[in-house]
Amino acid sequence: MAETKNGRGIPAKVPAVAHPLAEDPTEIASNINYHAQFTPHFSPFKFQPEQAYYATAQSVRDRLIQQWNDTYRHFHKVDPKQTYCLSMEFLQGRALTNAIGNLKIQDAYGEALN
Repeated sequence: MAETKNGRGIPAKVPAVAHPLAEDPTEIASNINYHAQFTPHFSPFKFQPEQAYYATAQSVRDRLIQQWNDTYRHFHKVDPKQTYCLSMEFLQGRALTNAIGNLKIQDAYGEALN
């Protein structure tokens, strides 16, 4: 992210605008900055790696929810037969990296976070 900081400790070069489906690194950085400024669990006086991680996770969550809603609407409209499977595999430490990889946006997020 940008090295110039505003009085809140958050990079000032990148505007804080929500872009839930962004693929462009600049828009992704803007979405991350949006979450860094407007997600309640951040301190307004510092922006450290932990805050960057959570803001990035919120940004990815936006995209996952938007795509999940699109999928839900499609299957609700088509009403196909479905099979359900319950899986107990949870690897939380790698969930963010896996989500970014599965969405095929790892390069854009890599550029946005630099």
